[in-house]
Amino acid sequence: MNSLVIGLNSQLSYYFPSDYEVVSSRNLDFQSFVGKTYDRAFICFAEQRTFLRDADYQMFHDVNVDYTKKVIEFFGDKCNSIVVYGTSELWNNYKGAIDTSLKFNYIETPYIRSKEAMCHMVDELRQHTKAKIIVVHPYNFNSPYRKDGFLFSKIFRSILNKEKVEIGDVNIFRDLIHPRYVVQKSIEAQHDIVVGSGKLTFVKGFIQNLYEYNGLNYDSFVTENLGIYQAERKVNYSRLREYDNLLIDTLDDFTIHNKASQ
Repeated sequence: MNSLVIGLNSQLSYYFPSDYEVVSSRNLDFQSFVGKTYDRAFICFAEQRTFLRDADYQMFHDVNVDYTKKVIEFFGDKCNSIVVYGTSELWNNYKGAIDTSLKFNYIETPYIRSKEAMCHMVDELRQHTKAKIIVVHPYNFNSPYRKDGFLFSKIFRSILNKEKVEIGDVNIFRDLIHPRYVVQKSIEAQHDIVVGSGKLTFVKGFIQNLYEYNGLNYDSFVTENLGIYQAERKVNYSRLREYDNLLIDTLDDFTIHNKASQ
């Protein structure tokens, strides 16, 4: 039985197996799916909407809750399981490791609040939906498919087009993962999970490596607007297999993009 990916413009959609059916979530033609069945459906849309300067809660709620509910209800009897995406930011007020057994505890934004509402909606649908509903909560993931407005969209565009860019303070640590890893864990998931590397990556070091491995000098292309200065901290990347995988997968993205542009 085949699988379905809903969300053509999601970063994740590019990393599913080539035999998965991928469709746009915009003006989704529900009638075209009558009589079809799937092993698993992945609801990936709205992932690129986390950064919207003028968005209010209702805007996020309309997509992350109302439209997501409509899609789940329609495909609920056509799939063995449905994967939807929350966010690790639902626990961003904790220090240290997190998992789904912890209560939500976060510094509120309209986007994160809508994801909490989505999780409550999913809990209600689980009571009467045939398909098993799984919520995957990923940490930060980025690729050249990242849309404008995000830090890494600026970085990827700068490297691909060899153009200068101004960014904020990146002397910070984050748990960074690659979309390919999120997709892998989504395919394997049998219950709600948080997907991360379990390691903190020094963001500036990672960005510097991306320029270096693409034959570019970071200082020649990037201007940092530091604002409040944070002391630079270093990570021994050679000891982190998770970092190696992140770097290799991301550099592979550049190779694919460069070949496609030739």
